[in-house]
Amino acid sequence: AAIRYVRAHADRFHIDPNRIALLGESASGQLVAQVASELCTGCDVQAVVSFYGVYDFTKWADRSESERAALRRLFSDWRRETLQRYSPQFSSRPGQPPMLLIQGTKDELFGGTMDYARKLKEIGAPFKLILLEGAPHGMENWEGHAEWAFYKQKLVEWLRATLRVHQSAASTSPGLC
Repeated sequence: AAIRYVRAHADRFHIDPNRIALLGESASGQLVAQVASELCTGCDVQAVVSFYGVYDFTKWADRSESERAALRRLFSDWRRETLQRYSPQFSSRPGQPPMLLIQGTKDELFGGTMDYARKLKEIGAPFKLILLEGAPHGMENWEGHAEWAFYKQKLVEWLRATLRVHQSAASTSPGLC
């Protein structure tokens, strides 16, 4: 519904309704990846950026009690089938929008992102992976580290290329990078 709303009010928001990108980090990284994987009339997007998302909830069912407790808070029914239903690792599809995955290598979610990238490659879904060597979970922890700052420029370049935004349009349109 949110994507349909934004598209219907594109003039008001000064955006191109045919160039919508979703961006999320951590839990919202899972959400944008899940939206990308599902077919939905009128809520398609042209690009998705996920920072260190959770892509496979089934792995959490076998972890510590605190992680299982987190699953119980998220899902009233946390059987394997339910967890798979909400895990982009299982719902990704070849025709989904291009994805940019940004992940620190010292993040506890690193392995899940690598598994998800392999899945996207396996099914032929378009994606790019940017790794920040030694970076932990949370971009707030990346600030002040010059060695990780490159992701910002790479993100803008990827969005411009994926959404086909030219530098001149980006500098004159308030809704574009």
